[in-house]
Amino acid sequence: MSTLTKRLGALVGAGALVVALTACSAGSATGDTDLFRGMPLIIVLYIVGFAIPGLGALPRMPLEFWGTIALILTYSAYVSEVFRAGIESVHPSQRLAARSLGLS
Repeated sequence: MSTLTKRLGALVGAGALVVALTACSAGSATGDTDLFRGMPLIIVLYIVGFAIPGLGALPRMPLEFWGTIALILTYSAYVSEVFRAGIESVHPSQRLAARSLGLS
């Protein structure tokens, strides 16, 4: 994977984490994460590589662009799921202890 793909994936993963933590859009973030995490990468590559350019709504882009978009969508779903699991693994008593120490 290229450095650009890793950086964009980390950026989208961080954005997905922010979206997942907000209460108003929790349903859409969960749906997107479940959709792209449960779908094989090859299917996402075919959908993004053939279906979106086939609609003709966007200007013509190189195949590397669409491949990068597919990788970002797939791996950002995995990264956001890892972040979510890490945040949920913190015991409530640890949160209360941190809050009593003045940590946010």
